[in-house]
Amino acid sequence: MATAKKITTRKADPKESQSLQIPNVVLWLVWALYSAVVLYTTSNHEPWRDEAQSWLIARDNSLLGLFQYLPNEGHPPLWYLLLMPFAKLGFAYSTINVIHNLIVIAFAWLLLFKNNINFVLKVALLFSYFFIYEYAVIARNYSIVALILAGIGAMYAKRFEKPLLYALLIFLLFQTNVLAFCTGVGLGAIFFLEMIEEKKWQPKNFVALAIMAVGALAMIVLLLSAGMKSSYSKESTDKWFTVFETFGSAMTLNAANGQLGLAAYVVIVLSFIRKPKALIFILIATAGFLYLALYQFQGTTRHHGFLLIFLLGAFVIAAQYKPWQKLEKYKWIDLSGIVVFVALLSFQVLKATDFIGVENEKNFSDAKNAGEFIMKNNLDKYTIVGHTSYAASAVAPYLPIGKPIWYADQKRNGTFVFLDTVFFNNYFKYSADYAPYIVQETFQNKDSVLLLMSMPIQHPEFLKQWQMIYRTTEEPIKRDEIFFIYRRNF
Repeated sequence: MATAKKITTRKADPKESQSLQIPNVVLWLVWALYSAVVLYTTSNHEPWRDEAQSWLIARDNSLLGLFQYLPNEGHPPLWYLLLMPFAKLGFAYSTINVIHNLIVIAFAWLLLFKNNINFVLKVALLFSYFFIYEYAVIARNYSIVALILAGIGAMYAKRFEKPLLYALLIFLLFQTNVLAFCTGVGLGAIFFLEMIEEKKWQPKNFVALAIMAVGALAMIVLLLSAGMKSSYSKESTDKWFTVFETFGSAMTLNAANGQLGLAAYVVIVLSFIRKPKALIFILIATAGFLYLALYQFQGTTRHHGFLLIFLLGAFVIAAQYKPWQKLEKYKWIDLSGIVVFVALLSFQVLKATDFIGVENEKNFSDAKNAGEFIMKNNLDKYTIVGHTSYAASAVAPYLPIGKPIWYADQKRNGTFVFLDTVFFNNYFKYSADYAPYIVQETFQNKDSVLLLMSMPIQHPEFLKQWQMIYRTTEEPIKRDEIFFIYRRNF
């Protein structure tokens, strides 16, 4: 007969849980409001080049070609695999937003209804800048990480009852984003530690560990090959500046507030000291993130926001454990982290309303307008020369499937931008006049050439040869995705 094992997790006690004291109708109203804001804002969002890149990679690669190319992107395959069936079957480009919205809304539902953390914290998280706008409206792979962490939180108490399901979720976590690698390692380490502590030597737990390890190994192989293929990778020259910039932009949305952001993050991390497993998770995740930021890729605000995803994971895990017995009396430690985090998130909520307001008033990118102009006037039959390539690629999804753009700064045809040394060595190298010059050299015997430019032609001689037939009338949020379209002047 099996002997009783020490249980370190517990189901939420309604008497203790602040979340479960909230009536279901309130949770549904919050979820409905969140969903409405996300859907409405997305309906007014014009995808930019990063979103186009994902869709085009999924659409215009074979399955084998996808895995061969992804090291150039430095991203695991899950997001592209989700997009690929729809892109291959000819679904509209807007499908990327539908898929992304479903992921985001599912995350919100799981967080509200299936995770036992403080209700005020849930609401503050959902309506903060990253979770209501950056990771909700702009279709990238970040939201999948939040969804999987919320799913892990929902079934965490049963991870040893259903270890294969738990392992599958962690496997998928490894396949979402390079920064998510840190969360997968943290969760896998805790699972292994608890196997030892509680002597859970059942074969299914070892199989679960193997599944996690395969996911991690696949990511490591990708990271190593990405380091060899991608020119993104570089070491920070000023480590402390990078640290402060990272925490400032993540916590306060302002890199200049780095010391405040770092101090607040430390306070929140230390608030998990009564829940050692959550503390282990956040320390591993943060350490991995800092290594990548300092030695691989410094990133921007959207990447720095992963620190909030780590904190989400830590709170989700902490809710599953009783406090460390020696610190049972120090409940204020838990509260201190929640208070500081909610205060910062409340500031982000205010900032998020500004971003959403601008998104609903202005175009995010003018790529859609430029693409629709080309199609409406049957200009897609022309040889389209794009410059700069990274901006012109945002228009590619609006053209007929398979229609390439000849990227002048790379001197090659393509739909998505091939992120190799050719691209990185040239994408900031040439002025606007390079495009008509290279067309003159390369397509001198071809009349039906269209210039798709992100900057206007300057040289008087070229201005005589080319007629501007389209220009962006209102500056979009992504100011480098304005377009000038030229046709040869005969």
